[in-house]
Amino acid sequence: MLFRESSSGRARATIGRVREALASRGAGGVKSMQDTVRQFRVFDQDGSGGISRAEFARGLELCLKSTEVWPLPRSDLEALFHVFDRNGDDAIAFEEFALTVRSPLGLEREEVVLRAFEQLCAVAGADPRVGIVLRDIARQYDAAFHPQVQEGRATSGQVLAAYLRGFDKDESEVVSVDEFVDYYAWLSWSIRDDKTFVRMVVESLSVLYSIFP
Repeated sequence: MLFRESSSGRARATIGRVREALASRGAGGVKSMQDTVRQFRVFDQDGSGGISRAEFARGLELCLKSTEVWPLPRSDLEALFHVFDRNGDDAIAFEEFALTVRSPLGLEREEVVLRAFEQLCAVAGADPRVGIVLRDIARQYDAAFHPQVQEGRATSGQVLAAYLRGFDKDESEVVSVDEFVDYYAWLSWSIRDDKTFVRMVVESLSVLYSIFP
């Protein structure tokens, strides 16, 4: 789910080796955000905030040159670049980099996220292959259990607005299943326990109350 279906099989397999190499250099694990920022800066040599194709190739060489994977054929480098460049703008932003190098959602977490997306689409009458519009997600969102609301640091409306902005990166107002999973994969990074993660998802979407009591 976290990779585009069009990605080559070899590019998808190589991602595992890239993760291993970055983890050995400090970019793996729940506590690794700062390390991942450091690794991103190794790739982003000009400090522009986006990794170009040339920077990507140089960064991969640093990570993989001591493994049997390197050197990669140009076609595989291009396919791998597209795996990282999720929005197709020819530059890899930090969020795209981080979402790709970290491990995918575990089975329990992915199951509840996909179930949430399916239920949202079912209630809204949306085709899950196309996506769901933001306003239909908003109708099911419940901010009552959000810590900032409970502590009086934000209103329900403010929390809802921030929640919706996390999905709509391309400002299309339609959220695909990949965008939905990516959003929760990003949140998942900071949550150690599967049960806590599942509870967070369920408590935020009223459509799930009867499915995950």
